[in-house]
Amino acid sequence: MGTAKLEHAIEQLFVQNNDDASTAAMGYDCLFVVGEKRIRIGCHRAVIQARSTLLNGTANKNEPILEINLPDDDAEAISAIIQYCYTNTISTHQISTLESAGNLLLATKKFGLDRDPLFALCKNVLPFLEKQSLPASMERKILAVPKSNLDLTCLIDDKTSSDLIIKTESEDILAHKCILLSRAPSLSSKIQLNADGTKSVVDISSRCRESVYRVLLFLYGDKVAAATQELVLQDVVTAKELHANGLVSKLERIVYISDDNALDMLKFALRNGLESLKNDALDGLANGDYDGLFESIKRLEESCSTISSEFEAVVRASEQTRTKQSPQLTQGISLRGCVGLVATSLVPVFLFQMQTDNEILVPLTNVCFCFTVGFFFL
Repeated sequence: MGTAKLEHAIEQLFVQNNDDASTAAMGYDCLFVVGEKRIRIGCHRAVIQARSTLLNGTANKNEPILEINLPDDDAEAISAIIQYCYTNTISTHQISTLESAGNLLLATKKFGLDRDPLFALCKNVLPFLEKQSLPASMERKILAVPKSNLDLTCLIDDKTSSDLIIKTESEDILAHKCILLSRAPSLSSKIQLNADGTKSVVDISSRCRESVYRVLLFLYGDKVAAATQELVLQDVVTAKELHANGLVSKLERIVYISDDNALDMLKFALRNGLESLKNDALDGLANGDYDGLFESIKRLEESCSTISSEFEAVVRASEQTRTKQSPQLTQGISLRGCVGLVATSLVPVFLFQMQTDNEILVPLTNVCFCFTVGFFFL
């Protein structure tokens, strides 16, 4: 399963709750209590803080759930603004009357969105509503407000809103469970509670901090930051450990494979369980005329899941195949070499026993000696 796009993942986080139990169950760490009826609206402070300035200076890392009381505000307008922070959409019901549009405009200001396109929309619709009501065809529609792509990268390593510690090879990085789990749900299996009970922990201390940070740039902002082959290979392993399958797929596609590095890439892919990269490396090997390598790799995968001595034997066999040398020819050369070595050793002994100074035999012996030595080195 691939990593959900950031916009879609954040949209899925948006659910309204009217009781503390359901709020805690959904992983919310912020609760708005609005109006005289004290309507409760749960949300994630990381999402609200990324989109508005309302929580600046109010978030307390020692509070598991931050409670914001807005007794004088309209609950529907506040709910609409919170929905907008998650989905970037607004219901036309919220701007269908002069009163609702006015309440929404006030809520927009309270959340510090006075420079947001939503504020301009509310401000422009008010003069229209003073003269006439919204057409019936426009009621109960969902309106997407134009804006730039959602980017939550400003929240990476944020001490105020974070609730997750990622342990790396050097320094820790602070992150947010709601964002990471919305992008990579299977990461939940790696999350543990910190010793002091304040924050959750993901331990990937085998990975360098820079690589982890680049993976978080993707999870928080859909950004691929690796610029070289070396960094791509680092990040694809880190992304695999963080269950960021979407980034794994992207990085596997941009790995450069050639005849010279196909074997190394195949070993790397098998070692780290990278299926797509493995297939690409096999294609590269096939283009390099590695006869019989596919069958050997299949046997290897059946017997083990990591690199083994059997694979190294396959690599050596494939290298011999590329040199176009026949195994029978190689064995024949080795046998002739051994015979030549023995013959070369026996000739001086034989001549010594003969104890002769024959002028013809001695040159002939030298020629035989050179011939056998040369034959041995073939």
